[in-house]
Amino acid sequence: MRRHPDPRRVRNCRQEAQSEPDGPTGDRPATRNAFRGQPRSFAGDAQALAGASAMVGARQDEALAPFMRAFVYMPFEHAEGLAMQDTAVRLFSRLAAVAPELGSTLEYALRHRAVIERFGRFPHRNAILGRASTAEEIAYLGRHGSSF
Repeated sequence: MRRHPDPRRVRNCRQEAQSEPDGPTGDRPATRNAFRGQPRSFAGDAQALAGASAMVGARQDEALAPFMRAFVYMPFEHAEGLAMQDTAVRLFSRLAAVAPELGSTLEYALRHRAVIERFGRFPHRNAILGRASTAEEIAYLGRHGSSF
């Protein structure tokens, strides 16, 4: 059974994102795209990861169309932890096996994992989050193809 998002819920999510209080500590999580380039774009990551973990743990992801499953798995890929990266690679590998047309999602998961394995974080976020970059991270960011 495929579930499609309720248009009222989509509208409510958009309204919540637009009314997000300033700063990453507000009650409602910000979406990545609503606040791209700002620290609060990452404010909803923990909640997204918790929701994705619950769905995967309950095997609810398996009831979704393959392209929708990719969205469930993205919080694992966006997490700055190697264990979550390993989970992302496992999930995207399984997805690519049942939907070969989504094989590029596994390639991205592998690239994200390699960055976390190397640096322990995503250097692309350093400036946005006010983190100091190491010389190695700066060199990496200057390379062609370093961004996702």
